Amino acid sequence: MNYKNIYYLTENMKENEPIYCKDGNLVGHYTGYSTRPTHLHEGTIQLSPAAIFANQCSTMWVYGKAVSIPGFGFKFVDDFTAEFINF
Repeated sequence: MNYKNIYYLTENMKENEPIYCKDGNLVGHYTGYSTRPTHLHEGTIQLSPAAIFANQCSTMWVYGKAVSIPGFGFKFVDDFTAEFINF
């Protein structure tokens, strides 16, 4: 499978699509929002966090290498980076 930074997979994502970690555990659902990459930072996508993260944050922004799996959602193929935001 070809993998890319998850930002570049957003053209194929629909709102509320599930995003899984490399171990197959649900991380959250895509909200439809993303930030473009710059020379300082990789592009990120916003997730509505799964219940496991619900007490830690209201929203999370993630980036890392991922693949699209038809009928399953999107899965990170390696460790990913997450930024948690509480409001």
